[in-house]
Amino acid sequence: MVGFLLRWGTLLAGMWILAGSLLFLLGEYAPTTATYSSPKLGSRLLADEGVFFIRPGMMILLLTPVLSTLLIGLSSLRRRDWPVVGATLIIIGVLWLNSPFR
Repeated sequence: MVGFLLRWGTLLAGMWILAGSLLFLLGEYAPTTATYSSPKLGSRLLADEGVFFIRPGMMILLLTPVLSTLLIGLSSLRRRDWPVVGATLIIIGVLWLNSPFR
């Protein structure tokens, strides 16, 4: 289950980041043929859409190991493997202390 979470979390994050990067690069460096007053408006919108996709991809990539640690901790708690539960709680505490969400 942990391998499944890590594999698919990484692939999902990679697809989000790749899509955002392509949109960003197309918006940043694409030639514009618009005839309206601001020729860079269309490319800027594409670049903004790229950043809109990159940020969730990075959040998924950062949360994947945290979720796998929680999954290991819950699995160990169910099996009553107390040393692993203790180590998992220490790891989660260190992650919490280093997170920007505390």
